[in-house]
Amino acid sequence: MRIASAMAAVALALTALTLPAAASPQTTKAEDCGYHYDVLNSWYTHCASSGNVKIEVDKVLGADEERCVPPGKSWLGMRKDVKGAKYTGQTC
Repeated sequence: MRIASAMAAVALALTALTLPAAASPQTTKAEDCGYHYDVLNSWYTHCASSGNVKIEVDKVLGADEERCVPPGKSWLGMRKDVKGAKYTGQTC
């Protein structure tokens, strides 16, 4: 009887790990905001619903550059050319 109870508890725990958490459609996860990249491209996601912000794009070669980006996802360039990007704390 103890083995069956233990197996049931393990099965319940595994089921809980595989169920997705409910999320509000208006909630944006922090990891969705900021600098992102894949094998070929780099982006910056500004998560506010309005207003542009200034970001600093860290380039692999040459001088870094500042850009004004709107809310949403902005393409920064090829991954091989961009090391990162960060919010400067300013609007534009």
